[in-house]
Formats: sequence, structure tokens, C-alpha cells
Amino acid sequence: MRTATKKAGIVKWVDGSPVVSFPYAGRRIIRHVSRITSNGDGNTKLRKNGLSGEFATVGVALSPHKSGGIGNLCTDASDACVDGCLNNTGLGAVFASIQHARIAKTIAYYRARQWFLSTLFHEVLVARRRAIANGKHLAMRPNVFSDIIWEDVYPSMFSQFHDVQFYDYTKHANRTGLVLPNYWVTFSRSETNHDDCLRVLSRGHNVAVVFDPGMTSSQLCKLKTDDRPKLPRSWNGFDVIAGDDSDLRFDDLRGRTRGKVVGLLLKSATHQQRIDAVESGFALRIRGRTT
Repeated sequence: MRTATKKAGIVKWVDGSPVVSFPYAGRRIIRHVSRITSNGDGNTKLRKNGLSGEFATVGVALSPHKSGGIGNLCTDASDACVDGCLNNTGLGAVFASIQHARIAKTIAYYRARQWFLSTLFHEVLVARRRAIANGKHLAMRPNVFSDIIWEDVYPSMFSQFHDVQFYDYTKHANRTGLVLPNYWVTFSRSETNHDDCLRVLSRGHNVAVVFDPGMTSSQLCKLKTDDRPKLPRSWNGFDVIAGDDSDLRFDDLRGRTRGKVVGLLLKSATHQQRIDAVESGFALRIRGRTT
């Protein structure tokens, strides 16, 4: 993973927004940060949400864990979670400019927090108005790649936008389910939190579990939906539901006293990345398939 390292910070302000500087792959990058959120149509993880027709989606795509070279946005991430992060797949694995944008926003989050939160508020406000004008509800994912505890960092955002549905995944086992009236957080399994997963499921909350499809993301995308590998029916005695049809986890089926496993097929840029995810235990083999 290419990582921004030392001396990342703001060099000046232009039109009221920060211009940041950071080293990346042996180069010095200068980037003007003018936006915080991205529209669901421009992000692979969020684009499929539009298929429901009911929701318009926006998200905040920052540089995960320590890859921004400043702070740690995923403090409970396991080693395999860091190595196999979706930040390193899709277009983010092809175009360095996408990584530059995520790192720049991460620097702004740490070095210009007041501006960052104020800009975030304005962009959610505009997105909500646009969604309403199009006859839809707004859904927002504050952590597309990060794991910020937003209910602590910016609690007023959720009360000010009480009609917006916020949702996220997390590796923090103590913040799952409906953490606020309009903020649903789904716990996510890694190779190190098996016992936490079982406890969360036993409390009636859902847990996202990644399964190995036996192929890379590009190969998977070429298959028709009916031809894709089938998820197991259960995991550790808990029913598995498909999680790749939509990213709107707050809409998932849930048991009254037993949670459900949200099955997700592993997204990997290369065969080696897929094998590493399986061998580390981060992704689980589907019975009948081998690496």
C-alpha cells in the first residue's frame, strides 16, 4: 500500500478552503480540498444503492487506517483488514489521483476540523434538498473506508438532519445497531474478532462477514448475478443474507433476538491479494471451494 508519510499539512487557503501538501510515492503532492462528500453515482460501493429507487446516497471517502500519513482513522482494524481494504481495489487501485483526493481530505479532517465539519454540514444540506426535489430520501455513509466514531465527533449532525438515514460498518464491537435514532452501524468481522461477532449476533444485531468467491473483483464483475458464487446458508448457526445487492445495511432483514450474517463476497484487485485475505482468515472459504 502506498502511504503518505511525514510533513503532511495545509500550505495555504484558497477561496476559503485548504490547499494541502503531502509526500506520495516519492513525489510531493499539492491538492486543493474543496469537497468532502462524494455522490453515490460516483462510488462503486454506493452506486448500487440507487437501484432501490427510494434513496439517494452520499458518502465520505477518507484514507483509511494510517494510510493518510496523519492519525489513524481505523483504530480497531486488524492487520488483514488494513491489507485487504477496499480502498486498495477498484478505481482506487488504478488512479493515483483518487488516493490523492482521499489523503487530502484526511489531512483536512485533522488539520482543519472546523472547516471540515462546516463543509460537511453544508454538503449534506444540499444533498438532502436535491434528494427531496427528486422524490427520494437521503442516505449517508460517513465512513466509506474509515471507522470514525461520528456520534462522538459530530453528534449534532444526526439531530440536525433527523430525516437523513446515516449508516456505516465498524470494527468497534461496542457501537453496533441503532447507535442513534437515524444512524445504523453494522459490525464487521475480521480474523481477530470472532468472539465479538458471536456476541453481537447473539444480541440480535447483524454482522458483515466476507466470503471468498474464488476469483478477483474484475472476474466477478464479468459474471451474471445468477452465475456468481453462492453464499453459505448459515455461519456458526446464524442465517446468512446477501449483502452485495445493496449497501443500505439499515434495510437488512434482522432477527428479533438473533442477528443475521450479512454475507459479502471478497473484492480483491489481484489473486495474491485474494489468497492473502483467505490465508489470514479475513475472508472465509465457501464450502466446496479451494484457494
